[in-house]
Order: sequence, then structure tokens, then C-alpha cells
Amino acid sequence: MNRLDYHFGAQVHCTDGKCGKLVKLSVDPESWQVRDLVVEEGFLLKHARVFPASLVKATTADDITLTINSEELATYPEYKEFAVAVAPGGRVRQPAKPAAVPSADVVTPNLQPGRRPLPSNYPLVHEEIHEGVASGLIMIERGTPLKNHNGAVGKLDHVVVDADTGRITHLISHHGLVSGDELAIPASLIDRISETGIHLRATKEELKAL
Repeated sequence: MNRLDYHFGAQVHCTDGKCGKLVKLSVDPESWQVRDLVVEEGFLLKHARVFPASLVKATTADDITLTINSEELATYPEYKEFAVAVAPGGRVRQPAKPAAVPSADVVTPNLQPGRRPLPSNYPLVHEEIHEGVASGLIMIERGTPLKNHNGAVGKLDHVVVDADTGRITHLISHHGLVSGDELAIPASLIDRISETGIHLRATKEELKAL
């Protein structure tokens, strides 16, 4: 199997130099295919862009090489996260705490004339909006929770992907398990991937035995 190792924090290179570091991946929750890379550039004034996984030429533990040059970077969409609170039925939106990485904007209320903002104790549903990627995709990153039916069993460190299909083959975890060593969890143990984490159909004991 030709494999790609997506290490969060790895340096991303264009054909003519560095273009940032990998901070997130977008994943199709149905096929478990990696669709996009979110690459962050800048030191103080950080911003991020979204690149389709089809642009990846090769990966190592420290580096990811794309097939485009630096002049093409600006043609790809910027990535932003919004955290919003939505009233049941979607009648009113009020600002929620903005996401911290990699950039954040606050969504202000859009009230109709004569309507008052909802009281502070009104029940709201919190949603995250990921601008720059297709709707329905799930964002994962280093630290994404790994869970089973009893709760958290670890945190994601990086993922291994089949280069031909783009599908995740293994989740790599360094945290939450007894030994603390790197653990390769096969995709066959994934139950589902959601906004709340990656859910596994395995007990802690079964994971320790891998």
C-alpha cells in the first residue's frame, strides 16, 4: 500500500519553498477520506488556506510536499472558523465564543426590525462553521478526542492514509493509554467520525492489546 502520513505540525512545501504547516484535515464522515489540508502560515498574523488532498505529492514525519508553486497559493480559499449560538428553529443568531485556531470572526445578531435579542438564559444550540471547506466535512487535528462507549480513551496525534484512495487506514495516538507509546489503531475499529471526536468500537483493553 502506498501511504501518506499526515503529521499535524509538519512543514508543508510547495515546489519552490515552504508554504506553512499542517494544522487540520477535513474528512468525509461517510467514506473516511481525507479531502483537504488546512495549512497555516505566518508567525504573529497567522492565516490559513485550504488545499485539496489531491495536491499532495509525498509525506514524511516532518514534511508534506505539494505539487503547486508559491504563486498559486492565493488561488485557494482561506480557512476561518466561526462559533455561533443559534436559537431553536434558527430564528435568531447571537455571538458565541469564537474559535481560537487558526482565525476567528464573531457572527453578530441579525435581528428583524422591532425584534429584541433573546434573553441570556434562552436555550441556544451552539454550532461551528468552517469557512473554506465543503459543508458536511469533519475537521480533525492533533488532540481530537478518541472515544468509545465508555468515554475518552486517547487523543489523536496523526493519521495514516492510503495514497490511492485517500482513505484513513490508521489513527495514531500517543495519549490516554497505559504505556504512553505510539499506538496505531486500524480504521476497522472506527465506528464513526463526528464533530465531537472519533468514536471507536473497541474497549481500552482491546486497544492496549494492539
